[in-house]
Amino acid sequence: MHTLFFTLGFDEKFILRWLTKLPLTEKDQIVLLTAHPLNPKVQEAKRSIDLFLLKSTPIQTTLYPIKLEDFTQAVKQIKQIIAKHAQQAKQVKFILSGGMRALILATYTAIILSQKILKEKQKQIIVDLENLEGYIQLPDITKVIKPVQLTKEKIEILQLIENQPLTAKQISDILNKDTSTIYRHIMHLQDLQLVNPDYKKTRKIKITQEAKLLT
Repeated sequence: MHTLFFTLGFDEKFILRWLTKLPLTEKDQIVLLTAHPLNPKVQEAKRSIDLFLLKSTPIQTTLYPIKLEDFTQAVKQIKQIIAKHAQQAKQVKFILSGGMRALILATYTAIILSQKILKEKQKQIIVDLENLEGYIQLPDITKVIKPVQLTKEKIEILQLIENQPLTAKQISDILNKDTSTIYRHIMHLQDLQLVNPDYKKTRKIKITQEAKLLT
């Protein structure tokens, strides 16, 4: 089974070109990512795609509007979508050619941060050139640049402080862990620039924007 992820704007021609070229089956998935709120032109583009598929290979498309005002939350939303649709796929293609630049950047960031799910897949990341003059395939930079790998305990700490800062004592009480252990985790997270402890005033630990991408 293949899963195809497309970024979608007002113009469906990039997507239709790929749907014409690729050997599709009814078991394949097509996921469309677009900016929120839905623009009527985007809805019309999706209808054109669905009509094309109805005449060729009857595959249901799934459209996800992504709120781009908060880039971090947009990346997290797309990561969840990738996890949902790529889990069972043998091959995954990401075609980042339509839609807003912020949408394409958020999708590319989410791909990089989804290596736990994608590492065993056959994966391609493709960007079309302007005026349909060809395309480029992006290299898999995760082979040379690895996203930070955190233990379960460190992820739990980041998830706890994602919405509000907490002290080390509060964190240790909630997680039922020794305070000294929590301090060691916090020191490591601080070295990675994933938390900002305020030891002088509130003594609370605040998560950074970059760390929110990992929770």
